Amino acid sequence: MNPQSLEIDVAGICSVIHNCTGCPGESKRCCSSYEVTINSKELQNIIGCIPLAARFCSHLKSHYVYENIFEQISRGLYCIDTSEDGTCVFAYLEGNRIVCSLHTVAEQLGIPIRKAKPESCLLWPLAIFEGETRILSIHDDAFEFSCNTRNAKGRFSLCPSMAKNIERVFGVEFRYELQDAADKRLHWMKDLGVRQRKCGIFFSSP
Repeated sequence: MNPQSLEIDVAGICSVIHNCTGCPGESKRCCSSYEVTINSKELQNIIGCIPLAARFCSHLKSHYVYENIFEQISRGLYCIDTSEDGTCVFAYLEGNRIVCSLHTVAEQLGIPIRKAKPESCLLWPLAIFEGETRILSIHDDAFEFSCNTRNAKGRFSLCPSMAKNIERVFGVEFRYELQDAADKRLHWMKDLGVRQRKCGIFFSSP
């Protein structure tokens, strides 16, 4: 098997309706529930956004110096620091909701969201699970978050917001193939990695 092939859990992806408007109050939040890892390219993208992100997250800067908020965990792989309560350092409060400063910066600059925000965050509540086979599916705890609800029983449809983020990460052709698989009510499909880019993965926090 091609080591870069990816099996897609179409049925699982179609079981979720995702609507992110920021995390309210004390509800469970994706930005404080996982450790986010990024590759070298994502690291450089994020570093370029830090000066603008610091306008929303003042803790990113101390005495005119930007904090080192990354930890190298292996060659070419880094994790993003969290605050004392476990929340991502790029999260900030807008009104009564927690939102992502990197997402805000990308929108303000008019650049693709994936040029600022980790791809693993863009994919959430989906993730790529590594093993003998690489699988794109939903997180086991996806329905514990208020932004995720179950699709109607027996309905086989791709949530528009998730479809948009899938396109941002994998490209429009991948999205069309996934939509076609959903329309045909296929439970699984396989992508052989011809178009696919390697992206970050969520790991559960200890």
